[in-house]
Amino acid sequence: MDESEKFAKDGEIYNFDGKKGIVIGGAYSVDKDYRLSAGLPWFESEQPSAEIKSYVEEQLQANDWTVDYVLSHTCPLLMEPTDLFLNDIDQGKVDKTTEEWLEQIHKKLKYQKWYFGHFHENRYYATMEMLFEEIKELGSNDFLQRMGRPKYRRGEYVMLSNGSDDIYGRIAVVDSYGTYGQSREVSYDIERIDGTQCDKALYKHIPESVVERI
Repeated sequence: MDESEKFAKDGEIYNFDGKKGIVIGGAYSVDKDYRLSAGLPWFESEQPSAEIKSYVEEQLQANDWTVDYVLSHTCPLLMEPTDLFLNDIDQGKVDKTTEEWLEQIHKKLKYQKWYFGHFHENRYYATMEMLFEEIKELGSNDFLQRMGRPKYRRGEYVMLSNGSDDIYGRIAVVDSYGTYGQSREVSYDIERIDGTQCDKALYKHIPESVVERI
């Protein structure tokens, strides 16, 4: 396979089982200065060039500014999650030209769902989704798999709901990637606690969404 065939191309509109999806990559790296000073990789082409922007707009114009899905790295300017901005970054020095351009596209475009990432969180809006740890089927509200950062550690005491009863226990095993077929998200094996003692009952593959710290 040619290296260029491993990645979706900016501005191309792909057919996903009869649905049209356009790909728009690129965003400004807020850690650019640190990367340059530390000798870490940084790419001048990280944001879409004028040529790429023109190509994206030509493709959309040819499709009457209508697609089913948008797959972008960052989001339109007005959708930026300001609460996720890093405290030690001066936002006045962050290049927002890609977000500003996407905002202009967003105002003209008709679409079903817009997916983006960049901000390292999972969030859901009316017609947009910010994805980080979730694997989703296009157009679906459900997720196929949720992966990533466990909230709880081995040995922590937690509570989980088991129908009408609350169960208190201690985390024995952490599975950061869940167990496919049993849990589609971070899951835990939990030892039940009876008073202050473990009664050796083990609840396996408990999804994180039903676990609470106590």
